[in-house]
Amino acid sequence: MLSKHIKDGAEILDVGVGTGVNIERVLKNNITFDSYEGIDVTPEMLAETKHKFGHIKNLTLRMGDITQMEITKKYDAIVSTLVLCHLKEPDKVIQKLITALKPGGKFLYLDYFTVSKPRLRDKVALWAYRNMFHFSPIPNETINKFPVSEKEEHFSFLGGQLSMYVFQK
Repeated sequence: MLSKHIKDGAEILDVGVGTGVNIERVLKNNITFDSYEGIDVTPEMLAETKHKFGHIKNLTLRMGDITQMEITKKYDAIVSTLVLCHLKEPDKVIQKLITALKPGGKFLYLDYFTVSKPRLRDKVALWAYRNMFHFSPIPNETINKFPVSEKEEHFSFLGGQLSMYVFQK
């Protein structure tokens, strides 16, 4: 989906860059970019990403908390993988990120969402993972607040559903 939605020459923001999984995906898909900015709250993750990709031109990595930081720049594309499920108010961050898009820009994210009719084993798994790893699926009501241009469901995961959503401004 990255190569379908991110055009060459894009200015990209990666929220929760982690160890650079999305950078690797962009590079493997031969997507050229004018700038790629990755933010993360974990210094160890950023150190690993700098080690792997620090040589790449137009790549900036910095520490930051998306729930607290102000985004003043506008981007052609914003990507995020498994970040919002760790937040108390993912809808506020989604709104912030959509606002940070240029006209026609896209916000692509893969995350962990609720399922409409969870099975008993899903409920047990969800309870366990919520308590052990401090994340929970994003409620469908949250997603329904925003204009989704595309959705790709992946598979059941830890009592929820991994899905990729694309929002377009």
